[in-house]
Amino acid sequence: MSNPHSNSSFTLEAQTPLNGFNQSFDGIQVSELLGHSLVSMAMPEDKKSALAENIKAAYKTDLPEVGKFTISAIDNMRILGLQQEQCFVLFENEAVYKNGNAVSHIQEKTKDAAYLSDQSDSWAMLKISGENAISALERVCPINLQPTSDPSSFDTFSVTRTSMEYLGVIIMQLSKQGAENEYLLFSPRSSADSFLHMILTSIENVS
Repeated sequence: MSNPHSNSSFTLEAQTPLNGFNQSFDGIQVSELLGHSLVSMAMPEDKKSALAENIKAAYKTDLPEVGKFTISAIDNMRILGLQQEQCFVLFENEAVYKNGNAVSHIQEKTKDAAYLSDQSDSWAMLKISGENAISALERVCPINLQPTSDPSSFDTFSVTRTSMEYLGVIIMQLSKQGAENEYLLFSPRSSADSFLHMILTSIENVS
């Protein structure tokens, strides 16, 4: 017997950490990064050489040094060198749809030379760009984002963990070319609202 109280049209929809936030300000564009997966890749020391070879073969790029990220046109992928034994792999979801899930997709490339875990739903991911992006970020970011001649400075292809207004944040710089200043910021999903509020407050203070 059918349940008269059931609603067959009821469906569940995934909600992103920042609800698809996308807004333009004076010289700054802020938007949630959508359509991407994030996989943590722990690298056992005894398998690191094999992992590097497998990444090179699959993505035509290298494992990054700590504090940098490498890129590949395949899957529009970036490998973030966060610490000696761990990287994050960021890539477009279209690849996941072909291979079932994020971990199995990367596992196919690494050939079991790394320990993987899907972090996609654990982080709020925000893209900030524009000619005034640095002015807004430097109010809350302790890292010097201004251009310098020092090769160890935070520049294009740089990534690091830091703290912004007591929130843990990963920041990576995609480009630094005038109006095309472009950064990606990651913060735990549990503090997504505070994370967005912090960024928007900083933008208001420089607008």
